[in-house]
Amino acid sequence: MEYIRRIWSEIKEEKIWFVILMCTELVSLFFLWLSGIEQFKVLAGLETSCFVIIFLYAVIWNVRKEQKKKERFLTFLADPSEENERLAIGGAGNEEQEILREIGVYLRKAYRQADAGRIQEEEYERYVELWTHEVKIPLSLFTLLLENRSEEMSPTVYKKMEHVRLQMQSYVEQMLYYARVKAVNKEYLFEEISLEECCREVLDEYRLYLEEKQILVQLDLKEKTVLSDRKSLCFMLSQLIANSIKYTGYEAEKCPKLKISSGNENNRVSLSVCDNGCGVKPYELRYLFEKGFTGENSQKKSTGMGLYLVRQIGQELKIEVEAVSVYGKGMEIRLWFPVV
Repeated sequence: MEYIRRIWSEIKEEKIWFVILMCTELVSLFFLWLSGIEQFKVLAGLETSCFVIIFLYAVIWNVRKEQKKKERFLTFLADPSEENERLAIGGAGNEEQEILREIGVYLRKAYRQADAGRIQEEEYERYVELWTHEVKIPLSLFTLLLENRSEEMSPTVYKKMEHVRLQMQSYVEQMLYYARVKAVNKEYLFEEISLEECCREVLDEYRLYLEEKQILVQLDLKEKTVLSDRKSLCFMLSQLIANSIKYTGYEAEKCPKLKISSGNENNRVSLSVCDNGCGVKPYELRYLFEKGFTGENSQKKSTGMGLYLVRQIGQELKIEVEAVSVYGKGMEIRLWFPVV
C-alpha cells in the first residue's frame, strides 16, 4: 500500500510531463486516423497500451531510484565518511553533488570536534574523580588526627578544626557528585537501605554543629527501609541536613528543631527533613534547586550547589524532590521514592 502511494505521489509530481506525453500521444493518434480508418482501428489500442506501460515503467523505475537515493543519503548523514559520501553523490545531479560535498566536509568537521570534546570531557571526569579520591587521603589523616589528639586541644580549637574538616569534606563530596551527575557513564548500586542507619550516620557527622546550635533532633521513621543507592542517598540527606543547620536558629524559635520523618502515601515511601528556621520567600521557592541559587538569607560563603545536587541525583535515582516553606517559620524538603 505504501509503495502504491509513492507511485501515485510520483505521478502527481510529474503530472506536467504526463500531460505533455498525453498530448503527444493524441497528436500521434490524430495523424494515424488521418492515414486511414483501418490502420487506426488496429494500431490505436496497441499504441495507447504501449504508452501506458512505458509511462508506468518509467514512474516505477524513478520511485525505486529515489528510494535508493534516499537510503544512501540517510546512511551518509548517519556516517558521513568519504565512502558514504561517494555513494550518495553517485545518484545525485551536479548541483546536488556540490551540496553533498559541502555537507560531508561540514559533518566530518563537526564529528571530529564532538569526538575531541567528548575525549576532553572524559579526561576531565577522570581528573576530578582522581583528585577527589586523592584529596580524601589527607582529609582522612586530618580526621584521624582530630580523633586521636582531641584531648590535647582546647574545646574551642577542636570545634573549629572539626568545622573546617566537615566543610572540606562537604565541598569534596559536592565536587565528586557534581562530576558524577555530569558523567556519561554512571554506576549505582541499588540495595535495601535502612533509613534509620542512614539518618544516624549523617547526623553523627554533624553532631558538633547540632550541639553548638543546640538544635533538637527528632526522628520519626514509620517506614524503615527503601531500595536505592546508599552512598548517594546519604549524600542527599547530608545536604538537606546541612541546609537546615545553616538556617535553623536564624529568626527561629528559642528551641531550634530538626525533624526527620518517613511515611507511606499511595504505596510511595517518603523521607522528610523539616526545620523551624527562617525558610524562604514564596518567590524564591521555584529557584530553590537551581544551580548557584543562595537566596536573600543565605550566608555569603554558600555555594548554592547542595540542593541543586540533591535534585540532580534524585532524578538519576528516580526520587522526586519537593520543597514546602513558610517564610519565617521553616521549610520541609521531602524525598519521594519510586514504587518498586
